[in-house]
Amino acid sequence: MTKAKKIINKNHETIIDIGMIFYHSENFFAGLLDSLQKQTFKNFKLLILINGSSQDEYLKAKKYFKILKNCTVFYSKKNLGFAKGQNFLLKKSKAKFYFCLNPDLILDKHCLQKLVDFLNQNKKCAAAFPKILKLIKNQKTNLIDSCGVEITKSFKAFDNHQNQVDNYNYKTEKEIFAFSGAAVLLRKKALNDVAILNNNIEQQFFDELFFMFKEDVDLSFRLRWKMWKIFLCPLSLVYHKRGLGQKKWLSKSFFEKKNSFLGQTILLIKNFDQGFSFLVKLNIFLREICRQIFVLFFSPLVFWEQIVFFKKNYNLIFTHKKALHKKINPLKIEKFFI
Repeated sequence: MTKAKKIINKNHETIIDIGMIFYHSENFFAGLLDSLQKQTFKNFKLLILINGSSQDEYLKAKKYFKILKNCTVFYSKKNLGFAKGQNFLLKKSKAKFYFCLNPDLILDKHCLQKLVDFLNQNKKCAAAFPKILKLIKNQKTNLIDSCGVEITKSFKAFDNHQNQVDNYNYKTEKEIFAFSGAAVLLRKKALNDVAILNNNIEQQFFDELFFMFKEDVDLSFRLRWKMWKIFLCPLSLVYHKRGLGQKKWLSKSFFEKKNSFLGQTILLIKNFDQGFSFLVKLNIFLREICRQIFVLFFSPLVFWEQIVFFKKNYNLIFTHKKALHKKINPLKIEKFFI
């Protein structure tokens, strides 16, 4: 399915493996490479998956990233999606930590060092998340893209403080509910602890029921159910090439609508717990009724895709739900809901 093509293969031990999925991402190569070269922390290996793109993008990736001493590029003709693509790279990873990174980001030169230092000093922390600011027209701004992912009592997840001006309110590390998969340093020991076993053999770190959207929140939930912690490290900075506005539902493509809608439904089914309070249950019920009715009327094909998906994957979804092996009272999870 996925053919591996290596650029450079060094077998020395590394501290961080940086995993990136490229899908028509050539425009980001130069800025990303420059920020990686400037990192004060040097002990990392780069793992790149050219995912469903052309051979031309693969050749361009070789050209740009061969300058790094420790880099491996893989190619998949088929678009594996975010979850399956990251799992492919995670299975190649041998390092202590794994940095999940989108290609449309630029790292501050101290980014990796600060994240590694924090995880080394906090053994119960599974994920260290940098503060992500917006990069607009290649200019760094003080507009926040994400300070972590929050979740409401109705199970709606969103990037905290997005589009707000960074007033440096966060100067020290802060526990957050969830991380965004755009840029996060993950402890491999924690990932192994919550991995889903497919047919009792193959590990899934990100749940491959998700093609894209919400797989990062689901992994955050699974870490929390096993009593791992997630922290924002605000002095570790990343800049994201994403505009001010987020697409409204009706302006999204069918592909985006389908995967966003399915992702939210899977997230809810897997992580809903009868131990949640009546107030949370009520909020979830009311929002879910409204969400389903809205999509039924305004995007009926997406609603139909949901039916087809759940007919095919019903047993698998509940198998993954049963595999959570929760170690924490649901009310302690609920304390993060806003």
